[in-house]
Amino acid sequence: MNALFVGRFQPLHKGHLHAIQAAKEQFGDVTVVVGSAQEWGTEANPIPVEQRVALLRQKLPNIKVVTQNDIFNDREWARQIRRKVDFDIAITGNDWVKRSFRTLGIPVEEPEWYMPEKYNGTRLRRKMI
Repeated sequence: MNALFVGRFQPLHKGHLHAIQAAKEQFGDVTVVVGSAQEWGTEANPIPVEQRVALLRQKLPNIKVVTQNDIFNDREWARQIRRKVDFDIAITGNDWVKRSFRTLGIPVEEPEWYMPEKYNGTRLRRKMI
């Protein structure tokens, strides 16, 4: 089974790495989508996509990584990813992403997070400032 793991990775942290590894163990093949690819230099999205992709490839060298810009149309956003990647299930903790894939009838699961009270993007971004 092919799984798709969607995140912004702002920044990539141990929670992401654990969840991606857990998805790989459960589903076999995992492709990671780096969302909000066009966003960087802001409080919510401080890191350029090139750095996010490079770090993912360094930490998870056997995982395919693709990028996706934001577009504010649920269905079209999910279709764009579907055209890039063949997958059976999407894994995400983001409600908008869940809704976007479900509009196409794609099953969605929550990631298996590791210590979410410690490893979460919002908390880590606040420490970066």
